Amino acid sequence: MSFHSISIYGKISARIGLIRTAGIGKGYVRDHAPRLLNATPFFKVAHPRQASPRLFFRRHRKEGIMRIAVSQADLNSGRFSAISKSLAKAWPHGKLSLMQAQGKLAHLLGYRSLHDLQQAVKAHLLSPPKAATREQITDSVAWKLSRLAPMPLADAREATQGLRLSMLEVDASTPEAKFEESQKSALASGPMLFLDESGTFFGPDWHPRTPELLDCGAPPYSFAVLPDKRAFSWGQLTALVNSLPADFQDDLVMEEGYMGLQPEADVFRAFVMRELLPQAFAPLAQTIKRDKRLPIGLAVHWLMNGENRVIGRVIENWALGGIIPVVYDAQSDDIFEALADLMCGQQVNVPSVPGGAIHINGFLPSYSFQGFDIGADADRLASLPKDTLQPLCAVAYWEKHAVLDAGEGGLFVEQGQLYIRHQQHMFLSPERIPAWLSSDKRIRAVLDNWPGAPGRDVFPAGVEALRSATAAVLQDLYRQSDEAAATWSNDAVIQAALRLAPAKALDQYLDDEAFIEDASERYALKIRGREVKEEVPELHAYEDLTVGIVWSKSVKGLLDMSAIAGILVYSAFCASSVDPESADGAAVGGRSLLLGAQLMAGRLDARDVFTCVQDLVRIERAVDLLESKRQRIFKWRSEEKALQQLRADGHYLIVGEQVPRKKPVGLGELLEKARMSRGSP
Repeated sequence: MSFHSISIYGKISARIGLIRTAGIGKGYVRDHAPRLLNATPFFKVAHPRQASPRLFFRRHRKEGIMRIAVSQADLNSGRFSAISKSLAKAWPHGKLSLMQAQGKLAHLLGYRSLHDLQQAVKAHLLSPPKAATREQITDSVAWKLSRLAPMPLADAREATQGLRLSMLEVDASTPEAKFEESQKSALASGPMLFLDESGTFFGPDWHPRTPELLDCGAPPYSFAVLPDKRAFSWGQLTALVNSLPADFQDDLVMEEGYMGLQPEADVFRAFVMRELLPQAFAPLAQTIKRDKRLPIGLAVHWLMNGENRVIGRVIENWALGGIIPVVYDAQSDDIFEALADLMCGQQVNVPSVPGGAIHINGFLPSYSFQGFDIGADADRLASLPKDTLQPLCAVAYWEKHAVLDAGEGGLFVEQGQLYIRHQQHMFLSPERIPAWLSSDKRIRAVLDNWPGAPGRDVFPAGVEALRSATAAVLQDLYRQSDEAAATWSNDAVIQAALRLAPAKALDQYLDDEAFIEDASERYALKIRGREVKEEVPELHAYEDLTVGIVWSKSVKGLLDMSAIAGILVYSAFCASSVDPESADGAAVGGRSLLLGAQLMAGRLDARDVFTCVQDLVRIERAVDLLESKRQRIFKWRSEEKALQQLRADGHYLIVGEQVPRKKPVGLGELLEKARMSRGSP
């Protein structure tokens, strides 16, 4: 019998067994196949054409070869040909005819040839008893493609995704297809389909072959960038390992590069070091685009014109509140090269705007977009209302350049990188300080010495001094209010309120739909008001609803002097005829004591209380925003400093979380240990 009737590359199938010639060359098998057969008389080799369907299935099962069933309907309907055409387009080495592509697809599906596939279809050889998953089918085809082409496994996996293998009839028998069908049935019948996946959160995300992968030289980090700007992804490496079929080592030892390797551990180590580990590296710019991984504190935004059309994209450092002035093409990859430079501690060069540049107005979308793929965001961008665009600054065009032109006063520099100021209009400025607050000598000293130019620090000159002085003044005002409130009696505050607005007037003022949503809330507020009046008899002149509303808007609704001062504040609103809708939206809350203290001391007129509330809210938010920005900048600078120290070591430019060599103890294990320690069954 000639050698072609035996399974290829030394895997000799028989009715009762299998000879694996690991470490033996293809030529040796070809020359000595008859002797091997004669030396094992209990093996009877069957010619494929003579073998029964059961033997066909047994041979592929024993060899670990995954044969993906193809039906007559796949052939007749053209689905098999359509997948073959997709394979021809993805084939990396020259053009394939349809016949050639069909033959190679047959190999990828686990058959020896197209003829073998056709014979199997005629014999009605379907899938094994245990249906394969879509992932297993894809992994099997990708593995065979990587060896047949040959091509890197990562590229083979990507090519396989484009083959549309789900068109085959066998896809209907996969667990995923059956789940989708049951899901549709459940949704159609009404009941909700609930998946309990809580168990996936109890175990650590740790790969069982982590020690082996680390011994192969994989960087011990989830993500790492080498000095040559190659980026390593631990997830990419483990995904490749997970995609390997169970018998991949049997295939490898038949290849020239892996012959002579005996233990499976040696085969795995050699394969990882030679093939998989290099595929877990990619140019940093490519990795940023693929994984949507951005440097610390950065984001990408689409840049629009006044006609709601995308004219480019820009890089924002949201941690600093600035945008790098360079405008990048919406479809080129130049922006990812710039992001790679920034991630590695380098700066982006910003060309100077010449005199003859053309200027147009630039806008940013008010909604969040990732900014990585114009195709993915195009529909949403096109549907944005023009009035939602946020004005940014002028965009200057000349030759092949486009730069944001915010003028000299709109720029700042941080660690050598030039930015335009963005979202800094919310910071404190002299015009935002109300007159009643600017009279304090500490704030007045800052305002009198306000610089004429903002400078090039991340915070405009004078802003930090103004924040510090304003925060100190507000802190003193609240402290003094607390001290004053400690001397008040309930009756004194309520009498002051009655002098501003009679009880009946306040009752009528608050009995408005602006303060009450529905009948159930009205009932609850009345109950609350009745309970408060039992504790504070001085409030007997007011309706239960009035007291309930004021208490609901006080600090946590507690029964304390700040809540009683709320009666005084809302009496001032009533006396000055503040619109109920506006009064309901006024954030009185914890400011009631401060406002009450000013009213009780005569330093604030009832007509100015509502304006004072608005001023307080605006100033406090500005102070808090600036403090939050300061903390964010300090954190960003701290992280950048740590990266500079890492780069100085010379091994990596940036690293992610460290990958533990030993499996961490998961929450599930901790819960199990706790249960066992209590003696629970």
